[in-house]
Amino acid sequence: MVILFASTSQLYSEANQSQLELFTNLFLAIAGLAAVGTLVWGIYEYREARSDKRKETFIELAEFFDTSKNMKFAKKILDTWAYSYSKERKMYIDPEGIFSYKSIGWILSVGHHGRNEFEQSNIDFLESIEKIDDEDLDFVWLTLRDSFDDLFDFFERLRYLQKSNRITQDELEYFRYYIDAAKNMPQIMEFLTVYKYRWQTQLKLKSHTIEKT
Repeated sequence: MVILFASTSQLYSEANQSQLELFTNLFLAIAGLAAVGTLVWGIYEYREARSDKRKETFIELAEFFDTSKNMKFAKKILDTWAYSYSKERKMYIDPEGIFSYKSIGWILSVGHHGRNEFEQSNIDFLESIEKIDDEDLDFVWLTLRDSFDDLFDFFERLRYLQKSNRITQDELEYFRYYIDAAKNMPQIMEFLTVYKYRWQTQLKLKSHTIEKT
C-alpha cells in the first residue's frame, strides 16, 4: 500500500512537472512571438516615418523650386525664353530679348575678362548691349549669373539627397525637364566641370524608352 502511494505521488509529481514545463514553454513561445511582433511593428513604423519624411522633403523641394524668384530667370532661359532690360533695373520677358540661351556663354563667363571675350566673338550681341550702361550691364549679368548659380546649387542638393536615400528616382522626374535642358548645353557642361559640380554626372535619372506602337 505504501509502495502504491509512493508510485502515485511520483506520477502526480511528474505530471505537475510536465505541465509546468509545458506552460513555461508556451509562455516563452508567446513572449517570443510578442517580441517578434513588436520588432516587426517597430520596423513598419520606422519605414512609414521615413516614407512620410521623404514625402515632406519632396514637397518642400518642389515648392521651393516652383516659387523661387531667383531661379526663375535661369529656368526661363533654359526654357528658351528671352529677357530684356529696362532702365528701372527690371528684367522682363521679351521674345526679341538679347539675354537668352544664345548668350549663356556671356552669363556664365568669369568676370569682365570672360564677358569681353564673349562679346568680341559675338558681334550681334555686342551691338545689342552697347546702349546699356556698364553699371546696368553688371546688374544684368549678376542677376542672371546668380540665378544659374542657385539653380545649379539646387541640383547639387538633389544629388546629395538622392545619395542619402531622401529622394527617389521617381521624385527626381519632377525636375527632369530643367536638368536635361541644362545638360544639353555644352557651355553649361563646361562651366559645371570647371566649378567641380557633380550633379550632372551623378544624378541617377530614369531611363526613357520609346514604346513601339
